[in-house]
Amino acid sequence: MNHKIILFLMPSLMFFKIKGIGVLYLPELISLFLFIQFFSKIILLYKDQLKTFILLIFLYLFVQVFSDLYRATPSEDYLRGWSNIIFFLIHTSTLFVLLSNDKNNFFIFGLGYVLGIILTTFYSPNIYFQGGSFWKFGYGTPITFLIALLTTSKFIQNNFIKILIFLSLAIINFYFGFRSLAGVCLFVSSILFIVNFNSIHNFLNNKKSIQYKIVSSILLIFILTYLVNSSYAYLAINEYLGVNEVARYKSQIGSLGILVGGRQEILTSIYAILNSLFIGYGSWAMNPFSDDLLQGLLLDFGYYNIQAFTYFDDRLPTHSHFFGAWVTAGIFGVFIWIWFLYNIFKALVLNSMKKDNWNGFFYFICILMTWKIFFSTFAGEARFYDAYYLCLILFIVNKPSLNEK
Repeated sequence: MNHKIILFLMPSLMFFKIKGIGVLYLPELISLFLFIQFFSKIILLYKDQLKTFILLIFLYLFVQVFSDLYRATPSEDYLRGWSNIIFFLIHTSTLFVLLSNDKNNFFIFGLGYVLGIILTTFYSPNIYFQGGSFWKFGYGTPITFLIALLTTSKFIQNNFIKILIFLSLAIINFYFGFRSLAGVCLFVSSILFIVNFNSIHNFLNNKKSIQYKIVSSILLIFILTYLVNSSYAYLAINEYLGVNEVARYKSQIGSLGILVGGRQEILTSIYAILNSLFIGYGSWAMNPFSDDLLQGLLLDFGYYNIQAFTYFDDRLPTHSHFFGAWVTAGIFGVFIWIWFLYNIFKALVLNSMKKDNWNGFFYFICILMTWKIFFSTFAGEARFYDAYYLCLILFIVNKPSLNEK
């Protein structure tokens, strides 16, 4: 079968779920089959490009295994944890071969990604979609992703038009309550605007080291984070996003800001990390702390109008690639995500140094993946989609010219 058809079908079929070690997806079995086929090619042709990733993912797996053995994790839990990491390795290696650093391939996979999320929404909608959150837990992601992908078209080359497109996507997502995706789009429109200044262009093309520019880009991201958060607060408080959003904002504001109010699990994760810095609590760890810990932490940090989430059952709450790896596998489990973040910021710098019609979409992927590393769970669909994001980011980092393909 033509590899372009495979690239489209794999993400399109993500709605087919199989109960196995946790939940497996049909494309994961296809990916495993292709990985076996491509194994010699990966070793012979791609090992240098994937060497750091492979070393760090095996480090992640090793410390996860060690933590599970140390904590005597039940087999049904550690098998899910180990397979999660192993499949991320398989997907990244397989997609790296299939995508072949070709923009057309990234585009085709992106179209399949959009179709796959839409089909998943229809065939296996989650409880939040069924409860009426149609945009945030249904149509918002595929529509936003598709429009972002279409900005790569030769018919949309004007940078000002791209700024307006991502700004419009931000406003729409804010209006429908999808704050994280709105923030991502607002980030993208801001970066597209900022890189037009001559001073920024001169800075990016001076002779200073790439590491210096990466540190500067991190500082810029912090500034933009503050501006995006302030913009959302202004819009919410003044009822531009509707009465319901005012109530949600007021219920989630505290001394650490709205991000922590909306991702309460971070408080529990940090508390757990401080109590066991080097050794993780194991895969899908049972919560060793009091049931009232999270509510107490919220009160300690000034979140007086919010109730602690209760959907974790007896598990230790995590909602982050970064903090989740630290909680389950220990401090060495986060090295893979630190390396991922380094490549994201490097990609942001390199992407800004070159005029390319894919700039907007590249920014979108970089900012979206940064959000996911800090504020989204690494499990299920994430291990498959993250592999696509990583291949795209490595493409930006490793290509001397983004216009080659």
